Amino acid sequence: MKTTKLIAIGLVSLSAIGLGSTIANAGAIDGDPISATTNGKVKFSVDKDGDGSITDPGGEDGGTVVPEDKPGGNGNTTDPDLKINFVPNFVFTDATGDETVEYNTQKGGTYQAMKQSVKKYDEDGKQVGGVQEIENFAQIFNSDAIDNWTFTVTAGQFELDGEGSKKQPKMVMSINNIEMATGTNNYGTQAKVTGGEGAAKLLTPGQAVAIGSYTDTDGEGAINSFEFNSSANKAGVTLDVPKGLSISNADAYTANLTWTAVSDVK
Repeated sequence: MKTTKLIAIGLVSLSAIGLGSTIANAGAIDGDPISATTNGKVKFSVDKDGDGSITDPGGEDGGTVVPEDKPGGNGNTTDPDLKINFVPNFVFTDATGDETVEYNTQKGGTYQAMKQSVKKYDEDGKQVGGVQEIENFAQIFNSDAIDNWTFTVTAGQFELDGEGSKKQPKMVMSINNIEMATGTNNYGTQAKVTGGEGAAKLLTPGQAVAIGSYTDTDGEGAINSFEFNSSANKAGVTLDVPKGLSISNADAYTANLTWTAVSDVK
């Protein structure tokens, strides 16, 4: 187990609040020394960057975001050292944003994931503007007790809602452009995108796909956000549905996404 780093703070505290004092025998009158014993005390509150709140990945002035649809992250709120603050659901639409997409069995189709609808809050907790749209992203927090981690995602097969036996293994999602967010809210050592900035990942069902990794170089905690960015000609996240599949009108399919952050704690 890696030894947690301790921050030593030099402090002399002579506060009237909670200060204990014991005066020894007052022997000054006969030439003996006098002495006093006091206590130095300090009480810390913790700035809870790792409490699971979601920092604004593109923010330059601090603050947080609250997605309208907030997937659960990893839920390990008892672990203060490594957390998945946020990972996205992918809701696929057609080019106009309609959540009911048209499938042509002779041509197939490629559909884009909706962006995240969020409310933004400044450092004082005041909402900034109305509901805004930002790119899909994943966000990871680590304390200074963690000096490395890797981040992966594993997609399951798309299954017909309510009928888990009807699967479509040929329907495959892709993350097309992964970049590290560089706003001021993303602090500490910057993680690296596996395959380099702008890497694209095909989420083949059942295969763990590497998103990024982190190696500590400055002995501090960090918040890192992976953004799945759209380009001029392609959405940040897409779903490819090939031609010839057995899909009926009003069918709805769902595939699980398992996001995993793991540290080789020493």
